[in-house]
Amino acid sequence: MPKATKITHPSAKFENKSRAFAFDDKCEHAHIGRCSSYWTLADDRKCISELTIDRSSNIFETYFFSKIGLENLTATQLFDMVKSGHLQYDHDDSIQFAVRSVKDDVGNIFWAVEVLIANSIKLIRKRPPFFEFYEGVDVPQAFRWSALKGYMDAQRNGIPFLLIEGETGSPTWKDSDTHRIVPIGSEAALIEKLKEKPTTLPITDYTSHNLGVIDARDLSRPFNHTTYHPAKHWPV
Repeated sequence: MPKATKITHPSAKFENKSRAFAFDDKCEHAHIGRCSSYWTLADDRKCISELTIDRSSNIFETYFFSKIGLENLTATQLFDMVKSGHLQYDHDDSIQFAVRSVKDDVGNIFWAVEVLIANSIKLIRKRPPFFEFYEGVDVPQAFRWSALKGYMDAQRNGIPFLLIEGETGSPTWKDSDTHRIVPIGSEAALIEKLKEKPTTLPITDYTSHNLGVIDARDLSRPFNHTTYHPAKHWPV
């Protein structure tokens, strides 16, 4: 009896996808970032995701995986497929999701499961999203959700800049680098703060430095790579 041919499910390729990084008359959802790797779902197909935000600070994570063999699943069954790729996917009972069919850059067809994971007040999916920017230098992985929340607070409160300060840890003591966000009220004050500490990563243990600047002045622009600047690139 011949062996059954194993189906190879393609991974979504969106390198040429058009994305919006600021709100305008034609854009109600702007892109924040994308997952740094992929999930393997229950039947071994790969799943990637992208994060977007709307004007009301609702944050969505959209998961993409091959539609082959899943053409007749319901929206709830497709959401269950997403959850099958995670060790845990705890969420409020009020979580909302929608599904649609999309093509990637090379014409393969995928399910897109868009899940409302957070709003301006709270996380709806319990685990904060892990994401990376589409371009440029990124903020530290474990610090990105805090930076995103800090950015939204700054825009609500009219704070123009956020400075990310860091302190190196110590490999000897297995201490990791730490970071904190400092609100800055003007560009002049920002420049003074940048002059106080190095803007390159020190090689010594437990040494303070300025890591990056988040520019929150443009209210049409949510937190993404267009708002973040390495401290060493900010003109002083």
